[in-house]
Order: sequence, then structure tokens, then C-alpha cells
Amino acid sequence: MTDTERPERRAPGRSHVPDAARGAHASPLEATAGPVVLAALRALSLLGPRPGALLIRSVFDRGSARVLAALRAHEPDDVTVRRGVRYRPGDRDALLDVYTPTGTTGPLATLVWIHGGAWISGSRGDAGPYFALLASAGYTVVSVDYTLGPRRRYPTAIRQLADALAHLSRTPTTCASTRHASPSRATRRARSSRARSPR
Repeated sequence: MTDTERPERRAPGRSHVPDAARGAHASPLEATAGPVVLAALRALSLLGPRPGALLIRSVFDRGSARVLAALRAHEPDDVTVRRGVRYRPGDRDALLDVYTPTGTTGPLATLVWIHGGAWISGSRGDAGPYFALLASAGYTVVSVDYTLGPRRRYPTAIRQLADALAHLSRTPTTCASTRHASPSRATRRARSSRARSPR
């Protein structure tokens, strides 16, 4: 048997997939993080979920800040924003922002934006200039906040979001000085959290 016909020997428990092929099938985390970052994440996981969640939040927040800065260059000035509308009495995190075209007098198609961030990061203002662009095109945009983990656990955020949607259906006039939100023509848009809930 020649060397080219000889089967590859490997240590027990080691993957039989060649290193080059394994790199092509690496997880997104393995593909973007270096060995030091992966080692740090493994060490944090031994301490429980809170340190890891806060580390992930800081990474997400830095990315959001960069996107927000880039979007600001395109923010229109013909939009009225009402910030911090409370949709759940007594809940400090239950706030939403409403973006409408300046001078709107009647109801518009409404986009409800629920920010992503794996339930541990993000905020209703992360894409504010984008919402202003949508409002400038003739929509009402409502961006909703909810309590982030690990401060609160499942199903807190789900209940808050259900209350936010119910609030908008019941009281569209509370979102702006005139009736800008049309509950019968509302579109909900959730990004990134993929309907997964923290446990």
C-alpha cells in the first residue's frame, strides 16, 4: 500500500473532517471571533448567563451605534417624532416612539417596529433615522421598547409587546395629537430576535 492509498489516522474523538473543510462549516461565532474571544466566552459561560449576556449586549450596542451614525446622514427633516409614549401603566420600560409626516391630518398605514437584539440588547431608537425615512414616505411608524434580559425573564417582554399592540389598537389617538395610526392597516415588523424568548 502506498502513502496515497493509506487511510488517514486520527486521534480518538478527533473529527475526520479536514481542517480546511471544517473552516468552511464553522459556526458564525467561530468564523468571526478569534481564539481569545472564544476562550473568554467559554470562561464567562462558567460564571452563569449574566456575564455572557452583558458581553453580547455590548457587542450588539457598538454595532447599533455605528449603524445609527451612518443613518443620521440620511434623516429627513419633514417628520414629527413623539418620544416616550407609555403603553403600559407603571412599567418604566414600556415606552414607544411615534414617527409621522409633519402636517399629517388623517390616519396612515402604520408600521410597528419591534427591535431585535436577542432579547438582551437594542432599543426603540436604534434605527430612528430609518423610521423617519419611512414616515417621510407617508407612513406612521411606531417603535416599541421592552424590558431586556437578563434583568427580567421570559415571558416579560412577550407580555409587554402584546400590551403595546393592544394599546395601539385601543387608543391610536394617544400616539399623536391627531389620529395618525390606523389599527386596521397596521403592519408589524420584528427584527433579529426571531421569536425566540429568553429562559
